[in-house]
Amino acid sequence: MRLLLALPPLLLATGCRQIDPAPAELGALIQFFFTDFDTAEDETMAEAVRNLDDLVGGATLEYQEGYVDAFAKEHADATGYDHADPADGIGLYIVNPVACDMDRMVELVTMKEQVETYGTYESFDREWTSDIAAFRTMEELEAGWDDAFHYQNGLLGIDYTAETEGWGRWIPELDEEQSPWGPILVTRRAMVEPAVNAKEDHSYPQDWRAEVYYARPEGHIVHLAAMWREAVFGGLSHEDELAQRTMLNGLKDWDKDSEKACAD
Repeated sequence: MRLLLALPPLLLATGCRQIDPAPAELGALIQFFFTDFDTAEDETMAEAVRNLDDLVGGATLEYQEGYVDAFAKEHADATGYDHADPADGIGLYIVNPVACDMDRMVELVTMKEQVETYGTYESFDREWTSDIAAFRTMEELEAGWDDAFHYQNGLLGIDYTAETEGWGRWIPELDEEQSPWGPILVTRRAMVEPAVNAKEDHSYPQDWRAEVYYARPEGHIVHLAAMWREAVFGGLSHEDELAQRTMLNGLKDWDKDSEKACAD
């Protein structure tokens, strides 16, 4: 009996399975949400979110942003798309509190009609590749969708069309210790091939995304959004501060628009 009591609580909660620990450093955690999106056990993902919450101060969270290192090309290849190496781009992230509930947030994340709510794209077409209604109610814990969109920014001279594949995964509520804030929504996105640009001196070879959403009892959702992007638009590239600020503002604006939609 003493031997059983000496086992770690996580091992007791999951039978005899050995659960790999989640990263404890912020950069490694952000990478983990992309690289281990479809392979990590629910328990490991839940631990990763608890670690994230500790690092960003989820209860009193204020907007945070920064750089994150690229993950290995093999992890990009594992998505089924091997056209680019993430190390050739820049990694950026934000963590932000969003006034919303999880039911509404999953609707926004998965909905087909994006342009009216977010206004980021000139056009946006989404095809669901699984039962989204069942995913939204957690009857199904995984889902997928394909997107095709046209983006234009006259001020910066950016004009391209692109296609992406997105995946969603629920980490269901496990117990009070492992899931203190209930279910967790994790998404991953890959641009399936280089974007088609309207100008010859523009290129947009790759874009990879990972996002995490969980609801704090204080009344907000903690939203982590990370991107790894390589793009050159004339004299402006992902290495330039203006381009990086534009990318970060785009992520932040999505949260602002989400709050407006949640308040309606």
